[in-house]
Amino acid sequence: GRTFRVADYRGRPLFLAFVPDLGVDTRVQARSLAASMARFEESGGKVFLIVDTDRASAAALHAEEKLPY
Repeated sequence: GRTFRVADYRGRPLFLAFVPDLGVDTRVQARSLAASMARFEESGGKVFLIVDTDRASAAALHAEEKLPY
């Protein structure tokens, strides 16, 4: 339920992953990003997975995949 603005992260690396849906391919990509989190964190970076869906579905994906972002 939080709003994020790119300006809030000025000066930090951002990785914005735009995905079309919450299907199998997105879940594979989400897991891959999660496995790479240490590299993003070392650089002070922030990862966002962006999808046009409702909050409940996004929260379910986050919980099911135990995403650190």
